[in-house]
Amino acid sequence: MQIDTSRDMEANLLNVQLLSRCRGALALLLTRQHYISHSGLQAGAGTRRSAQARVVPLPNTGTQVRRLPEAPNPMIFKDRPRLNTIYIVAGLILTMFILSGCATLSDNYRDPVDPWESYNRSMTRFNDKFDKYVGKPVARVYRNITPAPLDKGITNFFNNFYDITSAFNNLLQLKFEHAVSDIGRVVFNTTLGLFGFFDVASAMDFERHYEDFGQTLGYWGVSPGPYLVLPILGPSDVRDTGGLIVDALTNPVTYVEDNGVRNGLILLRGVDQRADLLGASKILQEAALDPYEFMRDAYLQKRLSDIYDGNPPMQDDEDFPEDDLFQDEDEPSVEDEAPKH
Repeated sequence: MQIDTSRDMEANLLNVQLLSRCRGALALLLTRQHYISHSGLQAGAGTRRSAQARVVPLPNTGTQVRRLPEAPNPMIFKDRPRLNTIYIVAGLILTMFILSGCATLSDNYRDPVDPWESYNRSMTRFNDKFDKYVGKPVARVYRNITPAPLDKGITNFFNNFYDITSAFNNLLQLKFEHAVSDIGRVVFNTTLGLFGFFDVASAMDFERHYEDFGQTLGYWGVSPGPYLVLPILGPSDVRDTGGLIVDALTNPVTYVEDNGVRNGLILLRGVDQRADLLGASKILQEAALDPYEFMRDAYLQKRLSDIYDGNPPMQDDEDFPEDDLFQDEDEPSVEDEAPKH
C-alpha cells in the first residue's frame, strides 16, 4: 500500500505552524500579565514605585547596607481585578488552540466541520467525568436546598445581566426593535423587579432575545470554523469561542471589584444553570446511539438557527426522481382488467 507522504507532511506542517502561533500568542499574553503585575502600581495611585535603593544601618554594627524596595506581590492585582476574568478566558481560548493543534487523526480523511474530532472526543470524555463527579452532585445539592422561588429569582437575576449582552449584540446586528425590547427588559427588571430578581418585563410583553457576539459574527458572514469542545463549558466552535471574550466585556459581573464576590457570582451562575439542566443529560444518553455526534450536530444546527432567528436557509438536497419514489402507480381500472374481444 502506497502512503501519501506529501499529504501527511502538509498536515503535520500545518499543525506545527498553528502550534507555534498559539505558543507565541500565549507567551505574549503571559509576558504582558507578568509586566503589569510587577510594574509596581500602587492601589489607587497609578504611579510606578520608585526603584531607588535606600541605605539602612545594620543593628549593633557600624556598617550600612543598601536595600532594594520590595517587589509587589504578583498575585495581587488590585488596580485591575476585572482583567483577571478576561485573562482567564483568553488563556483558555489560546490553550484550546494549542491542544487542537496537537490533536491528530489517524485517518487521512477529516470531516471539515469537525477536523479535531480526536481532541474533541477526549475533551468530551473529560467533561463527562467532571460533570459526573462534580457538576451533577453540586447541582443536585443546590436544587435540594434552594427553594423554588429563590431558584427562579437567581435565574432571573443572571438573565437580567444577559439581556445587556443581548441588547448590545442586537445593536451591532442593526436589529433595533429587538434591542429596544432588551433594553426595556433591563430597565424594568432592574427597577421594578428588584435588580432582576423578578421578571416583570415578560408580563409587560417585553420579549427576550438571546444574542451573543458569536451570533453577531455569524450574522455578518463570519464562518463558524471547526467544531470545538471547551473544558467544562462544552460544545462550541472557533467563532463562538472568540466571541466569549466580547461577551465577558459586556457582562456586568466582569467589573465587580472584589475578587471573591466576582468569582462567587460566576460559580453561582454555573451551578444554577447546571441545576436547570439536570434532566437533559438523561435524555441525551437515552436518545442517542453516539452522544458525541448527537450533541455536535444539535449544537451546530441550533447555532445556525439562532443566527437566522429561527429561519435558517434550506440546504440543497440531491434531486430525486420524485415521480418514481413518491408517486404510486395507478391501479388498473375494471375496464383495463376486462379482456378485450
